[in-house]
Amino acid sequence: MIKSKFTTRRIIGLVILIWMGLIFWFSSRTGVQSGQSSMPITTVLTNLIQQGEKIDYSIFWQIEFYMRKSAHFILYGVLGFLCAVYFNHFRVSNKIKFLAATVLTSLYGMTDEIHQLFVPGRAGKLYDVLVDTLGGILGAAVVVIFIYLKSKKPNR
Repeated sequence: MIKSKFTTRRIIGLVILIWMGLIFWFSSRTGVQSGQSSMPITTVLTNLIQQGEKIDYSIFWQIEFYMRKSAHFILYGVLGFLCAVYFNHFRVSNKIKFLAATVLTSLYGMTDEIHQLFVPGRAGKLYDVLVDTLGGILGAAVVVIFIYLKSKKPNR
């Protein structure tokens, strides 16, 4: 049983490192590369909203902004979720699981934004750290709430 938990922790830890690597890869892409990736989706969404009218670029850039922030939120939400699952394999309170997952996610968001300061066409933004942290909070909260509710369910 002990070895099984140790192996599970190692696997989850590896998944977390892979996910962090994916985030790092996204952040390593230049501003032009990143824009080229999101432009087709932004164009489709703009066309859906405007229903075939000539593209209003003020709407286009608003959609682009919210789409990018949503990507931050989702990527870090998954990271917060994975970190909370990882910390669930230790004998600590739900509060500690939640705080550890949130702090780790937030710290990684900070280092990611510092990293982006060195990538052409990208900028490290405090606002993005906030979005990353909020995503991490939600991801960790989902796990901790699930664990709490499962512990309150009567055994049959």
